[in-house]
Amino acid sequence: MFLSREKRRELLQFNDNRLRLFGIPILSIIIMAVFFDTQPFNQFIALTITWFITIGITTVFWHLNRAISIYVRLWFKNDTSAKRYFILFLIITFVTVGFTWVSNCISLHYSSEKEKITTSLLVRSYVCNLLVTYMITAIYETVYFFKKWQQSNTITQELKIENYHTQLNVLKANMSPHFLFNSLNTLASIVPKKPELAQEFIQNLSQVYRYILEMKDEKTVSVSDEMNLLNAYLFLLNVRFEKNISLTVNVPNSLYTKSIVPLSLQILIENVVKHNVISSSRPLIVTIYSDESEEYITVKNNLQPKRTNEYSSKFGHISIIKRYQLVSNKAVIIDTTDEYYSVSIPLL
Repeated sequence: MFLSREKRRELLQFNDNRLRLFGIPILSIIIMAVFFDTQPFNQFIALTITWFITIGITTVFWHLNRAISIYVRLWFKNDTSAKRYFILFLIITFVTVGFTWVSNCISLHYSSEKEKITTSLLVRSYVCNLLVTYMITAIYETVYFFKKWQQSNTITQELKIENYHTQLNVLKANMSPHFLFNSLNTLASIVPKKPELAQEFIQNLSQVYRYILEMKDEKTVSVSDEMNLLNAYLFLLNVRFEKNISLTVNVPNSLYTKSIVPLSLQILIENVVKHNVISSSRPLIVTIYSDESEEYITVKNNLQPKRTNEYSSKFGHISIIKRYQLVSNKAVIIDTTDEYYSVSIPLL
């Protein structure tokens, strides 16, 4: 399969034109100094011929190993695991030994001075070619590893910034006068009649705030931790709206060890409550469940939007989508009809 120049550079992680231009001659000089007899160095013509032959061999092996590295990365989708390195090592070793064996057979067959082709010379050709192969591969893999390390650091910093933004916006939403008024109003209404329920309400409210503050540096959290937060948040909503909201969670315990981005479920539920009518005549039905493949968790609600001109920054969805782009190739799926609205977030 032929790859475009842009695709090859994408897989290499850099433009290697200058590396090849200077690397091939320099590597050929190193090989000459290490593996060839010093006698030809006393003769300029012999030295020049030897150098050009070495450059030719180095060029062939350079581009051959460059191509192998590119396609191995393509097959493994930029994976940096030990398995990819092991497969790469086997392929380049097999190809190099095979290429050297063929060239040696040709030399033995057509050479007029076969007696000069000794076993030590043949062994040296294998060692020399393998050294060239490993040096070229080491150069590309070192650059690749460094580029991946830089990308990882960049993504980590971006994710930290996005998490801080998420935390700040969630705190703003939960500390807004509207949210605090509703929470305190709910608390005031249940204290005289149900003091035990009021105490539980306070405990769950503090659990929500404590979790928001503790997750600021986390890239991902376990589904178990997120469900604990969600249960506390759902408790607050159940007390506040009573029978006007139906909240159902159907996520098997087997998925609790997987991960999702922090506060994703709480933000989705918060958006549902914010943008839909909730009343005794129009109860809001929210279901949280996993799909059959157990790769996504979905938050789905019946659609009954408020008829207001209230401004929406769409912070919730944008934040979740952006953070998933930083930690996973899986996309957040948003599905809406006239009857329902759902958002599916990937499990990691």
